[in-house]
Amino acid sequence: MNISQEVLRQRISSLVSSRNKSKISNDEESGNNNRRRKNSNNKKIENVITLDSSDSDDNKISISITENKPSNTDKPKRFSFSYPKTDNKIVISDDDDKTNDTTLSKEEEHEEENYIGFESSDNSEEESDKKKEEEEEEEDNKRKRKRNYEVHSRDILTPISIPPWIQPKKKYSEFAPEMLHEEIIDFVKYISPTPEEKYMREYALNRIKNVILDLWPGSVVEAYGSYKTNLYLPTSDIDIVILNEDLFVPSCFFDLQDALQEADIVSKIEVIDKARIPIIKLVEKVTGYHFDISANAESGINSANLMEKFIETTGYGEAIRALVLVIKQFLAQRYMNEVYSGGLGSYSVFILVTNFIMMHPCVQNKHMLPQENLGVLLLEFLELFGRVFNYEEVGLGISLKKGAFYFRKEDKNWYNYNRPRLLSLQDPDDENNDVGKNSFAVSKILQAFDQAFATVSGKMCAQFSRIQPGYKKELEHERQRHKKRKHSDSSRHRRFNDDDDDDDNDTFNFVEPYIRQCKSFLGSIIWINKETQLHRQRIKEIYEELH
Repeated sequence: MNISQEVLRQRISSLVSSRNKSKISNDEESGNNNRRRKNSNNKKIENVITLDSSDSDDNKISISITENKPSNTDKPKRFSFSYPKTDNKIVISDDDDKTNDTTLSKEEEHEEENYIGFESSDNSEEESDKKKEEEEEEEDNKRKRKRNYEVHSRDILTPISIPPWIQPKKKYSEFAPEMLHEEIIDFVKYISPTPEEKYMREYALNRIKNVILDLWPGSVVEAYGSYKTNLYLPTSDIDIVILNEDLFVPSCFFDLQDALQEADIVSKIEVIDKARIPIIKLVEKVTGYHFDISANAESGINSANLMEKFIETTGYGEAIRALVLVIKQFLAQRYMNEVYSGGLGSYSVFILVTNFIMMHPCVQNKHMLPQENLGVLLLEFLELFGRVFNYEEVGLGISLKKGAFYFRKEDKNWYNYNRPRLLSLQDPDDENNDVGKNSFAVSKILQAFDQAFATVSGKMCAQFSRIQPGYKKELEHERQRHKKRKHSDSSRHRRFNDDDDDDDNDTFNFVEPYIRQCKSFLGSIIWINKETQLHRQRIKEIYEELH
């Protein structure tokens, strides 16, 4: 049977599905991007038609259709679906039908097609590995640099120089608690105001008072706070209150600001009129002392009177004053002494220290005099409020009638679910007032107490091992053992030169750090800034000039 070529072509074209024809027509109408994608889909499966038109006895034609699929090796490998970093932005436009359409630039669209879904090059893999290594190194460095609290501190290091409160020729006791007690006494003497500083504070206060009385003759100006209770540091502010019912706060403060500037007695002045209690902050020009002026706020005067009564009536006035000054300096050098920044003010510190001393079991049983055991009290104070105290459930307070006491926060509805570890301190003047509710950074303060306790107790343990009876004998025995080893190993090969004859000194220097006496326990957690020392010298020079 003879078949013409035209008949064969018609039969072959009938075998091909019409689907491919429709796709080809659609490809011609679509754009370049869709054409590439659909052509790639059409290439996945190809219909191969083979014809066998050889003449045979039966004169038959055999037609076979085979599908050739791409091998697995030709398939592109999948890669992570991450876009390359580009400077181009993606703009999202909202239509009326509440559908979000993302519009990409041509460069991003091109990079997206060429990048996503295909295997990356070797350079990109190397770059990703380098980035991972760099990120791991940065995390390790952050962990090494991380401190328990974010403050300026030298707790881990020993002081580079001897603290200024230590007298050069004075010998402290070798017993660690007694040494810390003697050091606290010297620190209190050093940090307490000198007669020159007291005079200059009164001098600056009188200059401010004169301007206020000239502006409002019928007013009463009184100082309160740490200045009145004599619990202030050399850098502490002076708090003043103006008592006058005719004053309209805070607009009257602007009149006072103009008067102080006209008198030319301030170097800096600022009116804070939007605070809960409006105040004026200023710096006196001659002495450089800072002042906080408020109006018709008698709560500060009442709290100062209560603090004076506690110091006089409890019998622990010396111990309270010593520990308050130490804790205030400890917090001040870490910038944790301002209530507006979440720290503890002087009033809160006073309540903490007074409650701790009055609630101490040995003090209550009269087995210990607080003024003679300041070192032990300081260490136990840091341990109690740094590690032991239950801040979530328990608050504390003091009262002239009840003394010192603890209470449950839930009984007073003072439990804060957002900040459960806030320190709750009952005001001695007002039972319904929580003095510590605004100290939101108390967690950092507790960490600082914890770190200070670990530092001081570790140095005390080292000092205690130094004074043991058999410790010096053990050191001498160790020194002799090193000498015998040196002579017995003389015939052996040595890695270092034997020209030096100071092997005995080297052995002694190896042992010396373990038997060296600690020069300062308190200096490892407290220091005095150079600015404070220079300011005190300047105050002394101004005093000499005035006299």
